[in-house]
Amino acid sequence: MENIKVDKTHHSKLPIFFIAVAICIILALWKLGFSLSFWLILGVWILVFVLFFVRVIFKMVFMLWVVLTLAVVFSVLVSFNIIKIFGSNSSVSSQKSNGIAIVPCTSTANDKPQMPAGWKSTIYSGAMASTSPETSAANNVRTFSYAGIKAKTDANSLYSRIEKSDGSYITGYGTTMEACDANNMTSSAYATTNNDYAAGENTVASTHYLHGGNYIHGTGDYRIDVYLRNPDSKWALIDRMDKITITE
Repeated sequence: MENIKVDKTHHSKLPIFFIAVAICIILALWKLGFSLSFWLILGVWILVFVLFFVRVIFKMVFMLWVVLTLAVVFSVLVSFNIIKIFGSNSSVSSQKSNGIAIVPCTSTANDKPQMPAGWKSTIYSGAMASTSPETSAANNVRTFSYAGIKAKTDANSLYSRIEKSDGSYITGYGTTMEACDANNMTSSAYATTNNDYAAGENTVASTHYLHGGNYIHGTGDYRIDVYLRNPDSKWALIDRMDKITITE
């Protein structure tokens, strides 16, 4: 078997190559984070390295520069979301607000929730606690402090509870709560596209609460959308609460 040897005539091109690699990788990491698209771009550059510097695989100088140019263009287009690899709601299209990655909400404000037969959902506000308060202790608070929710010092928080009407187990079903701002953006971590949670055995209800993570990403007007995923991995908008205000 013939040994693969690195073409030493390409050593003079190393600075240009690695400058292009560094710019594209840093740009992709900045715009995409450690998303699937970032790893795709990294894989493209590893392939280009092999083609560029291993003589027995690729020798034509003109084609080498064509491949390098195409790799740079591809990396830039993906990084700036001009080419969408994994859909509009994936991490490709994520932005950041107060350091929190945000993506478009699964639904729009015009979409109407539909509760599946045999299920019920309750969205309510109540005193902030380490465990969700009973729905009977709900109050009508619709205004919360962004700083207070983050630091878990606000007097109140917002909760959602999803369960079956008959109180039976919800094993295998997934739930999530999206807090959507006025621009219809939500935290990427809780969007349906990035959620693979499934209720385990002996689970009768799934709860989410506003101070349980980075659900909100700034001040302004919000709505809460609650989703249920059946064992066939299909998400459905089942409940909503709007007119929620997040202050400083």
